[in-house]
Amino acid sequence: MKTIKIYTEEDIANISETDTIRLEIYLKNAVIPIREMSGELYARAVGCKFPNLTIVFGLVSLDAHKAELPKLTEIQGNLNIHGNDILLPELSKILGDFKQHHLVELPKLKIITGKSNVLKSRISEKWQRVLFQKDLDELEKGELYNLSIENCNVTLRSTAIYGNLKISNAKVNCPNLETIYGDFTLEISDKFSNYIAKPSLSFDDIKSGKAASLFESPKLKTIHGSCEISTTKPINIDVESVNDRIEIQKGNASFRKLLKTGALIVREKSKMVCDALTETTKKLVTHEKSYLSAKSLYKIGKHCGISSKIEIPNLLFIQGDLSIRQHHYHKPKIKHKFKSLKYIGGKITFDEFCSFPKLEEVKGVCNIRMLKNISSATAPRLTYIDTLDIGERQNYRIRERLPSLQKVGTMMYQKDTEHLIIDHFFHTVENRNTEFIISKESFSRWSRLSEDKLPIQRLIAILKMRHVSFDNFYTRELTREWKYEASASFDEIITSIKRKWKKVIPLTYEDIFQLHDFSMKRFAFNYVGVDTFMQKLKAKRIATEGIEVNHIQYDELGNKKMVQKHNVFEIYEADFNKVQHFRSWRGEKQLRYAVKCWCTSTNQEHWIWIEEAYKNDPLSAIASTFRVHENVIPYISCIKRQGDILLCEIKRNVRPEGTIRALTKEEYFGLLVAES
Repeated sequence: MKTIKIYTEEDIANISETDTIRLEIYLKNAVIPIREMSGELYARAVGCKFPNLTIVFGLVSLDAHKAELPKLTEIQGNLNIHGNDILLPELSKILGDFKQHHLVELPKLKIITGKSNVLKSRISEKWQRVLFQKDLDELEKGELYNLSIENCNVTLRSTAIYGNLKISNAKVNCPNLETIYGDFTLEISDKFSNYIAKPSLSFDDIKSGKAASLFESPKLKTIHGSCEISTTKPINIDVESVNDRIEIQKGNASFRKLLKTGALIVREKSKMVCDALTETTKKLVTHEKSYLSAKSLYKIGKHCGISSKIEIPNLLFIQGDLSIRQHHYHKPKIKHKFKSLKYIGGKITFDEFCSFPKLEEVKGVCNIRMLKNISSATAPRLTYIDTLDIGERQNYRIRERLPSLQKVGTMMYQKDTEHLIIDHFFHTVENRNTEFIISKESFSRWSRLSEDKLPIQRLIAILKMRHVSFDNFYTRELTREWKYEASASFDEIITSIKRKWKKVIPLTYEDIFQLHDFSMKRFAFNYVGVDTFMQKLKAKRIATEGIEVNHIQYDELGNKKMVQKHNVFEIYEADFNKVQHFRSWRGEKQLRYAVKCWCTSTNQEHWIWIEEAYKNDPLSAIASTFRVHENVIPYISCIKRQGDILLCEIKRNVRPEGTIRALTKEEYFGLLVAES
């Protein structure tokens, strides 16, 4: 579309009534002599005048004050009014949306087919009902709004319907109809009377034009809303474009002239043939036992969902996901061959029932449940995958199954990928019976790459709830608790975490409740300190007990001496039903217990979770945190404790065997010689 900007009187001569243009006016008090225009009109200077303009085929935006359009009657597009003192005395039709930010007198405005913030100017929602030809003849003396034609055989001579058209068990001939500005609904049931018409029962005759359809519209160009078909008789709809969606709810339907639509949905056991269709701007979905033929279709604007036989041999691009559903009772399974498809912009699953001989790029997640289920012929030209998610890899090499693959944005770590350029590897980590995946930049609580992922900074924020420094995390958690496959790639992830650590603010207890994902909340709560829980849940003390202990201390010269100390331990009880996340749906009590003790060197308090069995015995509770094999206990000479690190010296070498149990309080305090 050519843009013409008016700054001077001389620029006005550049305006053409025959071309589609974008006209922007910046000249104050400009007089524009055109009688009609196609494209977009922007009046951005005060006092613009259009003394002869009667119709605009496109958008009109009056952005400045005192614009005058005294003869304008129809706008076939949106109207936006931002200025004041606008003159539109003859405007009667706005075939689009209407927004005004200043009050404007529109005395003759009757029709707005789109959305409007001027409620009083909306077209009537009342249906104009037609049962006989005379009803329609009377209505056509004026404008047609929401028209319902029922149980009759009529001819509709108007060129436009400024609302919805609904046909129920009727035969309608529309020789002049060009535009339906609302929705079109056609319902033909078994109650259709042969006295009204005798429809052809041959779908082949209907779609080829050998037999007349119950709806004839040879000049229909556009349905601005949706088109819904539910019929027990074969039907043909001659329309070139449907802006919203076409939905075949029931029956067989042909669209011989259809070139473009929004969404396209073919429901269960329905059939649709639209071999002239070239593009859907939204999704395409076929349901079980349905059939779709769209032999000229080359582009799907969003999601494509296939559950039945479909003929789309010239499809080149799918901008969104491609999902192919195989029903378990289909024997044999339906095999889909996408002969021309080159690009998928979303998710796709490769299996033995689909092939893509010309596919070059998958911009989303490519899921392969088992490499053994695909062959080198599945996608022989595929060179790029944004995210490659392979389930059970077994011993098959990627190169054998995807021979042309050169680059992958993200995939789970796997050996034998030296031939690929890979931006990010994800690794699986297991920690305390919780599994998650991480890369240098992202992490996910789920173990599949097809699930949503979060920035790695979110994981670091959670880790910092427990660890005061990266070194603390590395020594206390990574090396002790994380289970992972060691590799240079994993080392790069840990380096990335270290580099970002200081810049990330720790998550707080309150922040956890703002997380939307339930599993993420559960994951984060694992990193909340015992002391935080006890404080936030207002835990109550239920038991206290002290004991005299003899500890070893060393002076500055390394000389050892024994000192006597009095240790005090307290048991606290917290009600986790106060937190909805932990609340029992059966109404059961959710009580947790912890023992509080003090560090003798720093005089700081420390908390340790304990089992309910020890809630009334603080000394046994702290002893229960030290657990060893039962056959080792007789050979322990002494115990040394630093926080949650427990060391024991053994009298002689012994292989740990048998039952692991907690020390009794007599054993623990009898052997304890040092703690900090």
